[in-house]
Amino acid sequence: MVAKLYPKAGHVLTAHRAFTVDYERGKDTELREHYDDAEITLNVCLGTEDFKGGDLVFFNGVRGFKSQEESSVKKYLRIKHKIGNAVIHLGSGIHRALHITGGRRVNLIVWCRNPAYRMKMGCALCGKIERHRLASDLADAAAETKNRIENPNI
Repeated sequence: MVAKLYPKAGHVLTAHRAFTVDYERGKDTELREHYDDAEITLNVCLGTEDFKGGDLVFFNGVRGFKSQEESSVKKYLRIKHKIGNAVIHLGSGIHRALHITGGRRVNLIVWCRNPAYRMKMGCALCGKIERHRLASDLADAAAETKNRIENPNI
């Protein structure tokens, strides 16, 4: 499904990181504008009780840069997140969670990464390619060293 929605970034997702975020009045109630360290993000509203507010807002532009078409007015999409619903989006898209005004909301966040896409297009978070090429080269060298130790006669 993700490959159909995002054919370039979502074609092969081989690395994942999952965690939960918890919003409640008197504690963390919102998450300011940001973008994720992922090509694709899955955001599942688990909820623990009815909550009010806390809509998700997606702005145009990626990685902190305005899109070419953007005027001085921010354009956005606002989604009322409901318990049991999931939102799939590009991690590089600027987004936020508005204030919770009542109750508590817990979300499961899964960052899905495509290392090959990062090597070509750059990190979803910082846009840099170099650190991923270096990490890839180090991983290849470590695998080759391990293979030589385990198979000295090759």
